[in-house]
Amino acid sequence: MKNNNLSNLKLSLKKSISSNSLLTDKVLIFFSGGIDSSLIAFLVSKKIKKTFLLCVGLSGCFDFYQSEKVASLLNLPLIKHEIPESNLSFLLSKTLSLVDKKDFVSVSFALPFFVACEQAKNLGFKKVFSGHGADALFCGFDYFSKLAIELKPSELELRRKLIVNDFINSLHSNEMKIAKHFDLELITPFSSDLVIKSGLAFSAKQCLAHKLKKAPPRKIAG
Repeated sequence: MKNNNLSNLKLSLKKSISSNSLLTDKVLIFFSGGIDSSLIAFLVSKKIKKTFLLCVGLSGCFDFYQSEKVASLLNLPLIKHEIPESNLSFLLSKTLSLVDKKDFVSVSFALPFFVACEQAKNLGFKKVFSGHGADALFCGFDYFSKLAIELKPSELELRRKLIVNDFINSLHSNEMKIAKHFDLELITPFSSDLVIKSGLAFSAKQCLAHKLKKAPPRKIAG
């Protein structure tokens, strides 16, 4: 993995964050404790002093444990919100009323995102950051491992670009609409043009080199 590619990726992430941090005194990161949101949280906190983290999930979910652990390492304040199972039907209805892509996978991501946006609004935030886009760009989805076996390298790279484009369309069809509903400005650095260009400089094989996938952002995070 070339050092200049890593440097370009880190620089593009910083530029994407910096350009969206002007005149912002406090910000909320949608946070799971995974590499995507953790790297974004770290970089954002270097630009915006009042950086807060929000993790939403069902009772006892792994994200609560992981987010606490990483928030402590980052020394950033964490807000946890538990989604009551008794409210899931209502939340599903509200989510479906806002999104265009209503397949099971899309909605399974959109529902907790709806809850996160609602909490962000209630807490008085105007701008939120998330790690959306890293799984598509850096081959984080489980099916990439299978595709890497089934497809030739050139075919895999083409499929990866299609997956990235499909993700961007889904982002605008679902998450951006939900954020707008709650009058929030959603910033997703991993899906910015600059970061996508830097990210595609790494081959799918390089991205899959780490046992947990998404090798380039993991390399940056150290």
